[in-house]
Amino acid sequence: MYYKLKKFFLIVIIATLLISSGCSNIHEKVNNKNSKENYISQNENNTIYEPIIKNKNIAYLDNFKYKTIELPSSCNTIGSLVVSGNFVFFTGGSNKPASSSPPCLTYIEKLFSYNIKSGEITNIAQINNGFAQIDWVDANKDWIVYREINSEYGGPVRICAINRNNGHKKIVIDNDKGKCTGITSQHLYNLNLYGNFLVVPDFSLKVTKRDKNGKIKEGMIDNSISIVDLLTNKRDVIFSKSSPINMSGAIFSTSVNSSYLVFNYAEGGLQTIYLYDFNKKVLKKLLNVALESDPQGSNKNYLMSTVVLTEDNNIIYSCPADKENSDFETVIAPISDIHKVKRLFRNTPDYYLMWPRHEPKNYIAWVNRKKGLMVLNKNSETLTTIRDVGGVFDFVDDDKIVSEYSTVVHSSRGDVPAINLILINLD
Repeated sequence: MYYKLKKFFLIVIIATLLISSGCSNIHEKVNNKNSKENYISQNENNTIYEPIIKNKNIAYLDNFKYKTIELPSSCNTIGSLVVSGNFVFFTGGSNKPASSSPPCLTYIEKLFSYNIKSGEITNIAQINNGFAQIDWVDANKDWIVYREINSEYGGPVRICAINRNNGHKKIVIDNDKGKCTGITSQHLYNLNLYGNFLVVPDFSLKVTKRDKNGKIKEGMIDNSISIVDLLTNKRDVIFSKSSPINMSGAIFSTSVNSSYLVFNYAEGGLQTIYLYDFNKKVLKKLLNVALESDPQGSNKNYLMSTVVLTEDNNIIYSCPADKENSDFETVIAPISDIHKVKRLFRNTPDYYLMWPRHEPKNYIAWVNRKKGLMVLNKNSETLTTIRDVGGVFDFVDDDKIVSEYSTVVHSSRGDVPAINLILINLD
């Protein structure tokens, strides 16, 4: 758990140091002639919205029905986790250092599946030579997609897909040239699987001038989002922007549900939130709102500036709580009426959040690094903090959560930390 927190901070900090604040005139591909009509700015309407949380309580694991899932002895850490139907797919490994000098990945060598009904755990993939981690996995009823990397900052990357209908495995993306792309650095958690399509955010850096010490002085950053057809390998670019390196330009996050893709593009201290309709194949601007901090870094927590899409078509994002943009809060609003905003919580600079791959209809959940697993029942408007649980997690159906679970094993050699999975029934 500590390793993943440290890695996440380092990745985002180094990636964003490539980008400085400012404003620019950049080309943008938006497949919607009426996008301006749907484009809403909240920069001039900074208010504290009505809270969606009306009640709060603290609970512990013993307050719920739960099942502990013991992991194989070869799995001492978990890197990524997703639920699809009756299966939990997760990456795990030995947690041993892959190199003796920073940046120091730990080995996460394997991809596992856990059958919720039978309780069987199966090793379904393993890293090849030259790679140190299977750091990300996503799955649906037709596909399992995962990524192999050996460096946090622009090294080789390979994205593989397994067809669940016939068991065939294919390589979707194979970048072994070590070029600086978003797939290998700042977008570690931004890939998304939708039906037979893979959403791939990417950026590339083209250096045009360096100083005598080799430091980059001028260049261009290209950001894009492609949708790759896993059946045909056809790639459709739905969004692209280019900006000088001294300008702010980065895709911060993406999220999908059964109908839509949302993502936020940061530039010059602002973020623009976009909505893509998979069925209509239309992209539109949804919202323009200030960022919590500039990409140069500050004492504020810009890691909060992510977007999350729920299954009932609500979007979660961060916005200012005052006109001075000195305080920020995380809010939720329906994509059909972005003005109906409710506040989830006030942001603080000393922690960051982990969101699940899926947010169902009746609950919203996130992990607060300091407090634990936070679960909001939208029907009762009650937020429950589960103190014993944290780490990567996802929903099973609409009333169960499977989560990483850290324990301490007492032995003659002393206390030894252990990682397992735990299945919690929220009902």
